[in-house]
Amino acid sequence: MYIKGGIHVRTAIIGASGHYPYVVRGASKRRQDIDICAAAAGTPGEDISGMLSMCQTAGFSPYVYDDWRKLLEEVRPDVCAVNPWFCDSAEISIFALERGIHVYSEKPLACDEKTLDRLYTAYEASDADLAGMFDGRHTAWLRTVKDAVDRGEIGEIRLLHGRKSYKMGKRGKVYEKISSYGGMLGWIAIHPMSWFDYLLEREPDNALAMTDASFNNGTGEMETAGTMLIHYPGGVLASINADFFRPEAGPRHDDDRIMVTGTKGFIETKDGNVFLENDQPRRKLDLLPEEDPFLYFIDSIGTQEAEKLAKTAFTVTSCAVKAQKKSAGR
Repeated sequence: MYIKGGIHVRTAIIGASGHYPYVVRGASKRRQDIDICAAAAGTPGEDISGMLSMCQTAGFSPYVYDDWRKLLEEVRPDVCAVNPWFCDSAEISIFALERGIHVYSEKPLACDEKTLDRLYTAYEASDADLAGMFDGRHTAWLRTVKDAVDRGEIGEIRLLHGRKSYKMGKRGKVYEKISSYGGMLGWIAIHPMSWFDYLLEREPDNALAMTDASFNNGTGEMETAGTMLIHYPGGVLASINADFFRPEAGPRHDDDRIMVTGTKGFIETKDGNVFLENDQPRRKLDLLPEEDPFLYFIDSIGTQEAEKLAKTAFTVTSCAVKAQKKSAGR
């Protein structure tokens, strides 16, 4: 049986199909405040051995449950990190929110509109907070872009373009069906959507998308390329390219880039660097420090900032699932 200790923030991890390393790395930086006290699979048959090994290497000894529902009922952790097969995330999040447990969820928050609506209803009825595992806004490069935009370096934003490219590698069974992983838009394109939300602080009012599943190494329905066009109030236009074709020899698993055009200038990123061009010649900007995404959520709990994180997560998930449905003609 799990025995409650004296740590201030007791965290449970349910599932190991997503970005649980955010949680382990963040918690390990604040061992005096945060404990990873319990863990469970979030999807039947899900392999959580890698997550447990990472926890143990970081000095945590989570009590392992066979049933995530029993974990949440018995442990009642302060925070639940949710990252099972992505189609199962919402059910776990709803269960946790109904018990007043803060939720740090993998994206997409849900894989269809009906389930997302149920999750939003649970969130609105709960005193607990929720955030998605979107690390972009905490990176040095995007924080630097945000700072330049807010200082008026490029005037009013008119156009945005985001690129997110992942290495394909060997993908697990969760990726074999769009219904289980959310598709190209919910898994990859949703990241640039979150960057745009961070910079614009407004919700899109229309989005169109196309996706393709060619050259997916026999991984069922898994899409390998996608493109989106998004319209925001005020006539701001945005586009996204997302793919699984990042070369294996690439220095990082992903390649994130953004280009933003304003009425007075242009700013773009590449390989973690930021370049600005306005009434002065093109130049490389000094980067702001990065933030830890999990610790940022922990420190935001109970504040208006946590409400903003939830709003972003629901906004971009809604845009992704609606565009995914349109792209498939469903």
